Amino acid sequence: MARSLRSIEMDFGKAKRQARELDEVAGNLEKLSGTQLEETLNQLGTNWTGDNSLKYIGKGKVLQGNIDKTAQAIRQVAQAIRDIAEAIYEAEMEAWERAHNRD
Repeated sequence: MARSLRSIEMDFGKAKRQARELDEVAGNLEKLSGTQLEETLNQLGTNWTGDNSLKYIGKGKVLQGNIDKTAQAIRQVAQAIRDIAEAIYEAEMEAWERAHNRD
């Protein structure tokens, strides 16, 4: 039995909202990595000198790179959700139209 038009549209909207939420999470991570962590590492470099300082800041830079990669992966997941949701929506709408236009 074909799904209702409302059900199809609600599921599509839900998928788009979830993708937007993931984009927000990725944006928050990028902000954390780009501004907050960068400023913290710069302040550490200014106020703390020596070998241990350089090692710690180096680890911070590695962390920053990992955060950036995670944010990028989250954005890719969000895009995949959008792409899949669009394909499913189009297929379900086509099936709905066929089911309701049998004359």
